[in-house]
Amino acid sequence: MTRKRTIKILPVLAALATVACQILPPRDVFVQRLTLQHPNNPHALFMEGKSYLAQGNPSKAAARFRAALRLQPDFEEARLGLAHAYREMGCHKRARGVYREVLAKSPRNVRALEGLAVVQARLGQPEEAETLLKTALEIDPKSVSTLNALADFYYNRRRYSEALRCWEESLRLDPNQSALNPLVEDLRGYVRKYSSSPR
Repeated sequence: MTRKRTIKILPVLAALATVACQILPPRDVFVQRLTLQHPNNPHALFMEGKSYLAQGNPSKAAARFRAALRLQPDFEEARLGLAHAYREMGCHKRARGVYREVLAKSPRNVRALEGLAVVQARLGQPEEAETLLKTALEIDPKSVSTLNALADFYYNRRRYSEALRCWEESLRLDPNQSALNPLVEDLRGYVRKYSSSPR
C-alpha cells in the first residue's frame, strides 16, 4: 500500500517542481540547479544565498551563506551576505556583529559600512549611523545606494533639506530611478514652503 502511494505521489512532486521553476525567474532557477550540481562549492552556495535574499527569503539566504563560510571562512562576500540576511530577519545585533567582522578586515568596505549604519539606526544609535554613512560616502562619493541610505536616514528624522540634497545627487548620478522622482519633486515644494517651520 505504501509503495503504491509513493508511486502516485512522485508525479505530483515532479509537477510541483516544474511549477516552481516556472514561477521563479530563469536566473534563480539556474542558480538553484547549479547548487544541486555543486553542493560543496562555496561560490554556488553564495549565489543561491544571494538569490534567496533577492526573493525576500533571508532565513534560507543565511543558511546558504553560513554553509559557504564553513567551506571557505575567508569568503568576505558571503560574510557580508550573511550580515544582510540577519538584518532582513530583524536580528540586528547578530547583523551588527557580522558587519563588524567584515570591517575588521576591510575597513573601507562601503557595503558593510552602509549595512552597519542601517542596523545601528534601528538599534537606537543614530549618531554612529550618520557617521558610518558619511564615511562610506567619503570612500565612494558616487555610491547611489549610500546616498539613498543617507537620504532615508535624514528623511526619517525630518531633516528634509539634507535628505533632498542626497536624493537630488543620487538622481543626478543615476537618473533611471523613476520611483524617486515624484518623492523628490514633492519634497522640493515642501522644503520651499516649510523650510523655516519647526518640525
